[in-house]
Amino acid sequence: MLKNYITIAIRNLARHKVYTFINIIGLAIGLACSTLILLYLQREFSFDQHHSKADRIHYVFTENRESNGNWTGLHTTPAPVAPALEEEFPEVERATRFARRGVFVHVEGKDPVQSQTMVVDQAFFDVFDFPLEQGDAQTYLQTPFSIVVTESFAHTLFGDENPIGKTIRLDAKFFDDYYTITGILKDVPATCSFKPDLMTATVPQKDDNLLKRSWESWRSLRFTHTYVLLKQGASISALEKKLPAFIDRHLEEERAKTRRYAMMPLAQYHFVGSHLIPRLESGNINDCYTLGAIGISIVVVACINFMNLSTARSTRRMREVGMRKVVGAKRVQLVCQFLGESILLSLLALMISLGIAELTLPMLNGFMGINLSLNPSMLPALFLLSLVVGLLAGSYPAFFLSSFRPTSVLKVMPNTKGGHALVRKGLVVVQFAISMVLIAGTIIVSQQTEFMRSADMGFQKASLIRLPTLWQNAGEIKTQLLQHAGVRQVTSAHVPPFAIQNRDRFSVAVQGSTTPIKMPFLMVDHDFIETFQIPLLSGRNFMPQDLRAWEGPRNASYKVLLFEILQTSQIKLFRKVHDLALNLL
Repeated sequence: MLKNYITIAIRNLARHKVYTFINIIGLAIGLACSTLILLYLQREFSFDQHHSKADRIHYVFTENRESNGNWTGLHTTPAPVAPALEEEFPEVERATRFARRGVFVHVEGKDPVQSQTMVVDQAFFDVFDFPLEQGDAQTYLQTPFSIVVTESFAHTLFGDENPIGKTIRLDAKFFDDYYTITGILKDVPATCSFKPDLMTATVPQKDDNLLKRSWESWRSLRFTHTYVLLKQGASISALEKKLPAFIDRHLEEERAKTRRYAMMPLAQYHFVGSHLIPRLESGNINDCYTLGAIGISIVVVACINFMNLSTARSTRRMREVGMRKVVGAKRVQLVCQFLGESILLSLLALMISLGIAELTLPMLNGFMGINLSLNPSMLPALFLLSLVVGLLAGSYPAFFLSSFRPTSVLKVMPNTKGGHALVRKGLVVVQFAISMVLIAGTIIVSQQTEFMRSADMGFQKASLIRLPTLWQNAGEIKTQLLQHAGVRQVTSAHVPPFAIQNRDRFSVAVQGSTTPIKMPFLMVDHDFIETFQIPLLSGRNFMPQDLRAWEGPRNASYKVLLFEILQTSQIKLFRKVHDLALNLL
């Protein structure tokens, strides 16, 4: 029987090539769009799920009360919070902390390489899964000035050489020490919220080191991230109720009144952690819901299109239905036959949709700055989606066509108006309504994206080059760059200007008001406004004598160096100037 259904289905599809082509292409495009959306949603909801204990890991963050009574979230906590939580609360199985900083890594005989380095504590590998390809985690944690490096970063530093036992120097305000590589970490997934290149358990020992001071201070909120691993069955709400008393025990009375700690599950951090500090890789749960709704809408439109085409050609199959019923076919058999045809169409559309998705993925990845790819693990889900689409798309035509009476079909043309006509008209209305909403949304998003790309930002950005985290001899570097014929202007700032991560604020007192206003600030040199070509509404530009805070040893604290080249289209010129700056480090 099944073989007979498949044979008839193939014959019908082959006989009506135009109808088959339109249906398959419509379903294929709908499934391709849904596949791309499904890939993106799978990425978003899989952040940090590679940790085996992810369901018990919670992120601890700080909230400070502003003078207006509002609470502002911060992504860090004082470093001593982690060991205190583990010691004082039975709900906490382990607590860990880490500090993350950008540094330049120096290898003898090679140019410095920028990296993301983490300082962790003894409990880090008990909470998180960061497997070592070589070496032992406990040995690495207990040996002073040892460090582990990821596979990809080890290849960047040493190529195909074995990095174990080699010495590197971390050049930054927080390190400036030599470390020995004792292990190699497997590369973390792209869906990890923190992706270190290097990891060490050695806190810098110099007394004037900011990282060392913050690692021991209950007052500092500058660097440390805290996570707790709850015991099985522990209540997070019960633990959070104990935190006010915890703050009272460890903070001064005045500070305790304006500070509180809170927790969020690790799985939520990707979506709601951005309210603590803006991050380019942050997700938006509302965007995910919207995309999910769009994917479902596209599939619904494709299914409605299939139904309308199937019912529109129903008169061609009436006599087939009548003859089958005359010779004894039951309605359930006819329903199975028509559903089988729609499922076969859907499976053919699925194969074509995978090709469409594969061809369009590079454009999607380039546009969104991510790296999505089709993988075998998704095939069961896509196959199930195809079956569901086939059943949905073929359900109404199957029941509609199988409902004809043999006597009506064989004598005269049956009346297909009435209820069935209203259903078809309703499907057409729904299809066009959804299509118009999706088309209008696409046009709006496209125009908004183009506006963000082409809008006047109030400064020129076309020929600017940024070199991040240049800590030493910034004045000398600036002088050397200005001597290059391809460089027009050079300026410096304490953080990347206009960067989403810049959350530094000044409290400004306004005359006549008792409430200070917090506003963002940027420390720059006297060439900044001219380099960015920012128009002044009134007053004058900075002058060298205004910048006393940047003189002498303070030059070593420049974080960002920006320079403008004259011919941005010449890549060789850019590389030459870029290499010149790195060689001056």
